[in-house]
Amino acid sequence: MNEIVKNYHSVKDDIHSELKQCPGENKSLQLMVVSKFHGIERIRPLLLEGHRIFGESRLDEAREKWIDLAREFTDIKLHYIGTLQSRKIKEIVKIFDVIQSLDKEEAAARIAREMQSQKRKIDCFIQINIGREPQKSGVLPENFECLFYQCINKYNLNVSGIMCIPPAGEDPSTYFMEMKNIKDKYRLAELSIGMSSDYLSAIKHGSTMVRVGAKILGERN
Repeated sequence: MNEIVKNYHSVKDDIHSELKQCPGENKSLQLMVVSKFHGIERIRPLLLEGHRIFGESRLDEAREKWIDLAREFTDIKLHYIGTLQSRKIKEIVKIFDVIQSLDKEEAAARIAREMQSQKRKIDCFIQINIGREPQKSGVLPENFECLFYQCINKYNLNVSGIMCIPPAGEDPSTYFMEMKNIKDKYRLAELSIGMSSDYLSAIKHGSTMVRVGAKILGERN
């Protein structure tokens, strides 16, 4: 069996085992494979295995890889997880099915305009800077409510969830718990928390989507 496919099934088995120990938590948890910095030759075995949810953070790279792959595999769901730059939003709306990194009103306004112009309807997650780290993207937790209501009331965006990247080197549990509380308070469907190093902890805290890259595809070049 291909090493990447073996890793993929190992992660899926881990997720299944963890879900069995979390009664009442979301049983429809989705696995996103973070494919940024990995070429088509490493992604294709997962597509042939039936996996369809992938995450990318760089528009130019995503364009090179996924436009052709999407013609071949028509049910791919591509999530944008990188920083939103205003000048790139037009093409991000064109290529991606979900934007997980919405964190400013200006970006919400541009996304809404592009969706109307392109006649596309895509889901958005608001990225929260849950660790209040100045070097990271994301709206601060105390400013989430204002942005959330701007997105849905002023720009008519479908904000279906929230996403975060907790501080590196710390136990993420407190941050995941805070994210779960925000999800529940605003009755959101999706909670995108958990990466290669902490996805099992994220499942314990009610994640509905884990974003796993290195543990499946190996270290990036």
